[in-house]
Amino acid sequence: MDTTSPIAPRLVPVLQRIRRRIRRVHGVRGALITLVTALAGLLVMVAVDHFAPPLPAIIRWLCLLAWIVAVGGVAIATLWLPMRRPLGLVRIARWLEINHPELDERVSTVLEVGTGSGHGMSTQLVDALADEAAASLGRLNPQDEVSARRALRWLAPALASLMVWVVLLAMWPAVTTRHLVRVLAPASALGNAAGRFHVLPGSLEGFEGEPIKISARHTAGPATPLELVMYAADGSTTVLPMEHNEDGAALTLAKPVQGFDYEIRAGRESSDRYKVVLW
Repeated sequence: MDTTSPIAPRLVPVLQRIRRRIRRVHGVRGALITLVTALAGLLVMVAVDHFAPPLPAIIRWLCLLAWIVAVGGVAIATLWLPMRRPLGLVRIARWLEINHPELDERVSTVLEVGTGSGHGMSTQLVDALADEAAASLGRLNPQDEVSARRALRWLAPALASLMVWVVLLAMWPAVTTRHLVRVLAPASALGNAAGRFHVLPGSLEGFEGEPIKISARHTAGPATPLELVMYAADGSTTVLPMEHNEDGAALTLAKPVQGFDYEIRAGRESSDRYKVVLW
């Protein structure tokens, strides 16, 4: 609790500076821990999406939900709650007196007198205590009393995480960005290796009953087995092997009667997802 008594204001400025220092250290520490959690979590999700495809949509949504819960929980526990915790000047004074026995409880005594809980003490004694407490507090440095080491120990992991992302975006910008979008937007139509596929005609509109020919080529060569994965409006999935030719592979759907989404797969690699609308 702060005080406005005519005695305690001699002590308040130093105590307020220490309180601001505590808040800043808590804020920096919480922000760094939250940043490390967010960047490291994203890195794990991107790695899983790159090395363990194709992941079912439900797994991708659960990964995103787990990441949001983890980052939010860490932010609340290490940043929001510490910053919201009451930090009265009397409490700070008692903490200082534990670390500095030479203060001899003079600071907390003067503050408690100023809040009306020290009746029975003479004015001369209180003034003397206030002078001695103010002199003792004046020799304290907030930076020395509240070390930033607990906060700065998280600086190295934060910088390391940022450096990893900088390297990934600098060396493989298209691939990294694609996986980042896929993990943050599980409903995205982006494939995990779209740059390695050439698909014709892509998205299209046609009429019910008319044949549709879909051609695809993979950068690994025409011998790469390709599959057409169809996603119907009712949620069902159909996988059809494509017939190889000298240009890659092709598949003709004789008489489609309803629209669908589709993608091309080559092992664990998948193209972007395209939409076929039939009228």
